[in-house]
Amino acid sequence: MGFKKDFIWGGATASYQVEGAAYEDGKGLNIWDIFCKDGGHIYENQTGDAACDQYHRYKEDVQIMKEMGMKAYRFSLSWARIMPEGTGTVNEKGLKYYDNLINELLDNGIEPFVTLYHWDLPYALHLQGGWMNPNSPSWFYEYAKVVAEHFSDRVKNFFTINEPQCIVGLGYQTGEHAPGLKVGPSDYFRIWHNVLKAHGRAVEALREFSKQPVKISMAPCGALYVPETNKPEDIEAARKANFSLPENSIGACSWDVALCCDPVYLGQYPEDILKEFGQFFPKVTDADMKLISQPLDFLGQNIYNAVTVRAGEDGKAVRAARYDGFPQTAIGWPVTPEVLYWAPKFMQEQQGLTPAERGTAMHLVMQYLPFDTPARPDAVKEYVQSLVQRRLLTTEQGESINASQIAKFLASDLCRQMRGAVQVWREFRFALLVPASIYDPQVQGEEMMLQGVADACFRTAEGLVVADFKTDRLQPGEEIERAERYRQQLEAYSLALSRVLEEPVCSRVLYFFSTGAEVEL
Repeated sequence: MGFKKDFIWGGATASYQVEGAAYEDGKGLNIWDIFCKDGGHIYENQTGDAACDQYHRYKEDVQIMKEMGMKAYRFSLSWARIMPEGTGTVNEKGLKYYDNLINELLDNGIEPFVTLYHWDLPYALHLQGGWMNPNSPSWFYEYAKVVAEHFSDRVKNFFTINEPQCIVGLGYQTGEHAPGLKVGPSDYFRIWHNVLKAHGRAVEALREFSKQPVKISMAPCGALYVPETNKPEDIEAARKANFSLPENSIGACSWDVALCCDPVYLGQYPEDILKEFGQFFPKVTDADMKLISQPLDFLGQNIYNAVTVRAGEDGKAVRAARYDGFPQTAIGWPVTPEVLYWAPKFMQEQQGLTPAERGTAMHLVMQYLPFDTPARPDAVKEYVQSLVQRRLLTTEQGESINASQIAKFLASDLCRQMRGAVQVWREFRFALLVPASIYDPQVQGEEMMLQGVADACFRTAEGLVVADFKTDRLQPGEEIERAERYRQQLEAYSLALSRVLEEPVCSRVLYFFSTGAEVEL
């Protein structure tokens, strides 16, 4: 079996690993600059002062990437190179370096994937408590805003934080990584919560300030498990092992995939960790979890190796013995390529459909749903099941549908208007040429193609009504602010429909399923 055509071959680095130029062109100190000089932490007291010297040799490095056939390069930005004190002053020379690198990559057909943070906290912020400081998510937001404003015109893919497990577990629990601290349980979980909130604040900044639509993810790691055989019981044992504590210790928490991924993708901390260590957690609010679990565009996961397990007599995972001579890397890690199949599979199953996939499923239901369906969840579920049987929805898509939300729509004023309309169009596709000056007054005499799909429009005595369905996760009261983000989209739909149907549009309505609210624009 070969790779899919859209598979992207690439490589990855971290700023401190490769850049060098640790004290050049206005860069501030980071925690690794100090940690490596503190003696006894690093093999032969080596430092990243020069590293691979990519700061000066980026053009050579990019040519090597091109010769290797790389189509993508994931690299991290040095927070202290861009903002020497972590907040406030922006270092223009630091920005220029990354401008040069990004442009060189693009000129050579290599897509840049940018990681905001790969463990190198500005030292000035460490002196203020680092990730223990409750202001750390706000610091990260400020930094992410600068990055979005400056690089998002060319960079389309961002990772917020690389391997929070290493940041917290190795940096603050065992002390093996910078800043080399060993904190107590309360501080440990406080740091975890702040790092995850920082991820959420970065997502906000990237969404708000990027100059084009960008794709965002996080890049966690963790202990991973694969089944010894394809027996269902072994597969199930391995799946459960990936998302549960192997032992009740703080150290084990660091490498539990669920501690990072459950809050980010499911909006909750793992039950087994809360049961054992909940007394050490900081106060966690609904607003915190909403911030942390904002929808992402793809699943990022750093995968190195796996533990092979089988199901024991009680169904729990039991480590399978490895034969003598089992292949391993130079540093003693086992070579387990099968983890590249099992880990993403288990994580996708655990996460379920992405927000975008759930939104697509919801729109499919709304495309076919009879408006005279009784406004009851059981009636909606019955209809959704009929779509699954007709193979218009997959079983997983059908299970993702919130029947109560659709039942609420069926009882809404908007649905009542659609039932009484003279004519209703769903998934109205359009494409037409319009003067470019509509969107840019400085462009005269040119035309642009306007195309799209309106969820629904219907004809009333007063004129046409354009309706758009939104699956955004909102709290009551947030609908009007969120609706403004879609104003231009609805205006484009209105222009197109009025031209195509040769009738005026008298109303534009957004319907938010999460709250059942209608907003007219």
